[in-house]
Amino acid sequence: MKYIIAGCFITLAIYSTQAQTLHSPTKKLTLNFQVNTAGEPTYQLRFGAKPVIKPSRLAVLLQNQPGFDKGFTIAKIDSSATDETWAPVWGEVKQIRNRYKELAVTLQQAAAKNRRLVVRFRLYDDGLGFRYEFPAQPGFTYFTVQEEKTEFNLTGDHKTFWIPGDYDSNEYTYSTTRLSEINTTPIEAIQLKSAPSGCRRR
Repeated sequence: MKYIIAGCFITLAIYSTQAQTLHSPTKKLTLNFQVNTAGEPTYQLRFGAKPVIKPSRLAVLLQNQPGFDKGFTIAKIDSSATDETWAPVWGEVKQIRNRYKELAVTLQQAAAKNRRLVVRFRLYDDGLGFRYEFPAQPGFTYFTVQEEKTEFNLTGDHKTFWIPGDYDSNEYTYSTTRLSEINTTPIEAIQLKSAPSGCRRR
């Protein structure tokens, strides 16, 4: 019987390292991060008890190298809190408060020579931001991203504010539509289609 109890404690300890919870400063939002049984990093977001983003996978695929998509375990967890103000050069307000909780998860891939990836979350009372970080490490110096497979598994066809995707500019008038009505046509194709005959955008 003692051996069975010891085994249960070991299982619970391993599971707890694969799931993390982060609350926003006043606990309006809750982020849950987890590595599933396939070693895929996933996250979900709630506003109070209401789901905002259902479980969604995080992944980046590379050219000619194994992808940062599965086979992960959590190697390290870092958390912190920030509450500061800064003054914009111009704008509608004199000061902006920058208040958030941060969670940095270091992931490790045993099948790729223990290669590491950091996913850094910043959770505010009114939103979530995150990014991928690729630490300098032996055997991983140069790489080309083939495709980003980040998922945003939303709970419905929500109202959105959006502009066309353009590498050259973000100075477009915002459109307000449902999520399903967003025009995903590349801006280059839209401009070429609307240009007069014989004219091409350079």
